[in-house]
Amino acid sequence: MKKITSSNLKYILQSLISLVLLLSAAGKITSIEATARSMAELFYLPAETAHIFVFGVVLLEIFFVFLVWIKPHKFLVILPIIFLIITGYSQFRNLDCGCFGTLPFFSQFPLWGHYLLVAGMLVGLIFLTSKKKDTVASAVISICLFLCAGFSLFFPDSPVVITHSAKFEIVQFNQVYQDYLNENTLLVDARSDIQFSYGTIGDAINIPHDIALLDSLVDLWNLRQQNLIIFCSGIHCDKADILATRLEKAGCENIKIYAGGWDDWVEKEVFIED
Repeated sequence: MKKITSSNLKYILQSLISLVLLLSAAGKITSIEATARSMAELFYLPAETAHIFVFGVVLLEIFFVFLVWIKPHKFLVILPIIFLIITGYSQFRNLDCGCFGTLPFFSQFPLWGHYLLVAGMLVGLIFLTSKKKDTVASAVISICLFLCAGFSLFFPDSPVVITHSAKFEIVQFNQVYQDYLNENTLLVDARSDIQFSYGTIGDAINIPHDIALLDSLVDLWNLRQQNLIIFCSGIHCDKADILATRLEKAGCENIKIYAGGWDDWVEKEVFIED
């Protein structure tokens, strides 16, 4: 049986790290709009800046692939450290980091899998950039971390489906569509202003769920006298329910919630206002 050498391990790690970076780049470039929305929300970027940022990240990831193969340098270690910071920050803000975009299978990468992947890259790059090739311990650890990260794909995080308050009527697409055509209901987008800037339903107004001075907006738009349909991103988003509760306390009585939200509306592909 042929002995596994340091050169063999180097080749394996170069291949694994390159695969991760190329998949990450492919996920971003094939779902540029979704990734840009995630980046804009995560880093408070304007829409145009978010698109440029995504393209920049893609080019950087491809550039790092070349460096991994041509001449691994110690500064490459900064890459997984940046990924670690972004992953932790996105977890803190409870937002999607947009790492693999909407790639089938990989888009459901669980959070703990992300951390294993980053750890595998960090240990692997330390091995590749180290002058001490007589030890294979770090290489073996890195490969094991990559394997565990890959195994985590079979245990994706189960998205939380929001259970809306029973006091609000839940409406579906058809009713929202009819109300939109009849112009007898005011649509209220509870998402952030950054998300709103990427598109909303028809002539919906934007009232972020955590906005201050809500009462003044209620008076400004005379919301107490109107039929309201509140929505946010979709069935995994609780912003519509939070805003509906706040509006009810502010004196609004005719409130409904569109549970499918923006995601459902986009899927139906009608009257999307960019």
